[in-house]
Amino acid sequence: MALIFLSSFFMFACVKAPDSKVEYGSAVSFKSVIEALENASGPDDSPEHIHKEEFAEIITTREIRGQAKVDLLSQVGITVVDKSITSHQWQIKTTEALLLYDLNNPSQTPPLIIREDHQCWDQTSLRLSNCEIDANNQLNKRNLEPTSDRLKESLNDLNTTARHFNFIFEDQVYPFKQMEPDQCLFSGTNQRHCTYHDLNTQQLTIDPPKSVQDSEYCENLPDCKINATIVEFDEVNWKYAAEGYKIHYRFVLSSDVPQLSRRLQVCKQGSIQVKIPEKPIEEAPRFLVTFCDTVVNFKQGHP
Repeated sequence: MALIFLSSFFMFACVKAPDSKVEYGSAVSFKSVIEALENASGPDDSPEHIHKEEFAEIITTREIRGQAKVDLLSQVGITVVDKSITSHQWQIKTTEALLLYDLNNPSQTPPLIIREDHQCWDQTSLRLSNCEIDANNQLNKRNLEPTSDRLKESLNDLNTTARHFNFIFEDQVYPFKQMEPDQCLFSGTNQRHCTYHDLNTQQLTIDPPKSVQDSEYCENLPDCKINATIVEFDEVNWKYAAEGYKIHYRFVLSSDVPQLSRRLQVCKQGSIQVKIPEKPIEEAPRFLVTFCDTVVNFKQGHP
């Protein structure tokens, strides 16, 4: 079972519940956070290094403080079927095998969704853009298909292909459904209303996912081990509450694995207020919730 992978080193550690007086740790610059993530991902972290036949399997889970069960929200297998390079873009075609679990019927196996996707990145900005056609490439121009409302609802905006194929921190890291992707930027400016605290990095050697361990030659990993870096920090948003709204982030990153799997695990933890029917929002309880994306299998591609 894929969830077994969560039970070892990758299990996200719960943080201490906030006291009545909120105190945040040592402040660091946003630039320092970016540099820590970039250093952990490696200097060649870009779509250029996604290869044909590369495969990544990722599960999305939800853990609520006080509940022993970890909810499995989704499981997606992404296979790169084609890669092309134009004068300005990297163009990647994939197939996805997607399972969306119904938390009201956790024992029911959901129907398998098979779909194709085609995504393109600008080689200068590394941002997703509409796919182009030039003299050296005859791929059909195609905009990205919008994500369905059901998919967004099921996965709390935490699991779309575009997010897994993402190389810009500002696009990738946003906490929960009720927050906007640009929630830390003042409208129309580059000024931030978030502060960052308690940045910590740790380098260590870990085991690959169980499926990789069981594969032939362990996907060519030396001694079947992965050199990884854990990056953790808090982001405090001062726009929504006078005392600040904190999200704790935890990344497990490695350049030893195929490009799509470099973010071996990304976890985001924060408190969510759940409104009670016919009660004012001030009386709504808050729950500490952790969402994690975890790579449970990967395969090398071919340049």
